Amino acid sequence: MFEKIDLVDKINKELKGRGKTYIGYDLGAGYGEISVFSEGDLNPVTLLSRKDATVFHFPCMLVKYNGRFYAGFEAASLAGEEGALVFEDLLELAMNQATIVVGGQRFDTEYLLTLFLKLTLVLPDSFGKVEKAGGIIFTTYIDEDPALQTRVYEVLLKAAGQIFGKKTKLYLQTRSESIYYFLMHQEENLMHQDTLVCDYQKDYLKTYFVKKHGSQAPYTISVNRMDYPDMRLVVPQEEELTIATGVRHLDDTFHQIVLDLEEKYDFGLSYMIGDGFKGGWMDRSLVKLCEHGRVFQGNNLYSLGACYCLRQMIEPTPLLEEYVYLSKQDIAYDIGLYCYSQGVVRESSQPDYVSIFERGSAYETCSAEMYLLPEGEDELVIEAKALSEPQSQLLRLDITAFPQRKAGQSKMKLNLVFTDAHTLAVTIEDIGLGQVSPGSGKVIQEIFHLE
Repeated sequence: MFEKIDLVDKINKELKGRGKTYIGYDLGAGYGEISVFSEGDLNPVTLLSRKDATVFHFPCMLVKYNGRFYAGFEAASLAGEEGALVFEDLLELAMNQATIVVGGQRFDTEYLLTLFLKLTLVLPDSFGKVEKAGGIIFTTYIDEDPALQTRVYEVLLKAAGQIFGKKTKLYLQTRSESIYYFLMHQEENLMHQDTLVCDYQKDYLKTYFVKKHGSQAPYTISVNRMDYPDMRLVVPQEEELTIATGVRHLDDTFHQIVLDLEEKYDFGLSYMIGDGFKGGWMDRSLVKLCEHGRVFQGNNLYSLGACYCLRQMIEPTPLLEEYVYLSKQDIAYDIGLYCYSQGVVRESSQPDYVSIFERGSAYETCSAEMYLLPEGEDELVIEAKALSEPQSQLLRLDITAFPQRKAGQSKMKLNLVFTDAHTLAVTIEDIGLGQVSPGSGKVIQEIFHLE
């Protein structure tokens, strides 16, 4: 497991009266997990979900039996009983349907989600009451699409609002962000190795490749996800296949996936998350993964990563200056150009670099307008620099279609905007220089794909 800490040994009565409590909740496809810390704690801990065993994750299941609702392992133990009403995929239900009918009864899906969260969010006495928590951050299995994430946040905000007090802040992060924050807070040398995270739960295998870009701080960290729907958690088997044959088929499938991944990526660490990796079936696959370096197995990476993210929000550390997370919505380039600035006393004849956008910025926020006074140039050159590339890309725009005027008698309006994380749209308009040189109204537009 990933530094699991038994709360019986970790927490005692002397810890009461600490600062506010913060919660990281992994709402997974099949299982959930909760990690928690209080102000002053160096590291979060993952809560036990069963008092009679060292089990930390719990089934994301709600069951109504004999007029009463149960969640987690209690729900799973009753799911097969006659008359039991079983509810799964609670987050997706709340996102897509207002009500559902089960066993002839109608249920409000947002109420079911709220009830599940309430039944599972039970903190030890030493952490205080849930409703007084300083903040909670959810990480879910829902696809990392901005529109979907917005809907997830809306649903969770409404559900959690029924549980927490008004002062409790709610956040949402993606799986990739959870991985980033988790790795950033492990041993110092871990972040300096590219890492493969394999997530094998409920539906099918998902992998995340974590790569560090740059030769010196601040480093850019990217996370690339790949899905393998052919490797489902329950592999279809023909009746004549023996159990041994089925296990060998699963191992062969995963082994080939690892071979394909090592052709694309150079990773030094591997993490295996999910119950799909239980059962000791990975004979060939595990040997191949170990050839790349250390291999860790467990389930609480996401909830710990969520807690580490919250800690950085509360007490930022120098780590945030050393590493910059690059999501799919963030640009991977420093964008700028070289020009002279008016009103500046110069010590040399060299132009200055003018920064326009910085890597790590959300592309939706990357929009800029500038005014330039050309001095006989035939082109405008914009520099795009990615830390992962040794050389900058030079984006050239031919401006010879504009009227040729004397130096200082022309003026251009430059607009730059990212339409997605890798596409830069540039517009230049000849606006002249007042009555001295009326603008021609000519416009030049270019689209640059930076991938």
